[in-house]
Amino acid sequence: MGKKKILVVEDEQTTATLLDSALKKQGYDVVIAHNGKLALSLLEAMRPDIIISDVIMPEINGLEFFKQIRKNENTSHIPFVVLTAHQKIAKTFGELDVDAVLNKPVVINDLLEKIEILSTYGRTAATFVSGSKGRNIKKSFIPLAFAAAIILVFVLILTQYLRSQWENRKIEPPEIVNETE
Repeated sequence: MGKKKILVVEDEQTTATLLDSALKKQGYDVVIAHNGKLALSLLEAMRPDIIISDVIMPEINGLEFFKQIRKNENTSHIPFVVLTAHQKIAKTFGELDVDAVLNKPVVINDLLEKIEILSTYGRTAATFVSGSKGRNIKKSFIPLAFAAAIILVFVLILTQYLRSQWENRKIEPPEIVNETE
């Protein structure tokens, strides 16, 4: 399948370098854009699997960038992770169709966890959950629903098998014992 491509939109050089290094160490193909305008120009050629974006940036801010991503049918499917140091902004994005909101300074392990969830299940499989320590995260409930569906199918097949065996008299129905006797 190849390396997952991540577009990081971050105007702060130190944070951009940290994210670039940490993500490349995990095997991701990373492209850094220092503002939303540059990021929009890179989208068509790059086709990222995930976008990680700061909010307060020159040219086009993170909110406008996010809205343009979601309006475009070619990019609306891309998981979008927001990084911010401002609680009010985090709350605003938490109410939108964003896939994850992480507070700055970024805890790299938290970011890697969100990327793994979004890479594995995509944005359509994610359901918004409020995370620990005030961080908003997305968690997928697809594995649970999938497991429940498998169990249901197993029970139905087993029921059909037992019914057919009983009807063909290959097995006897269980004897019901009355405990009050």
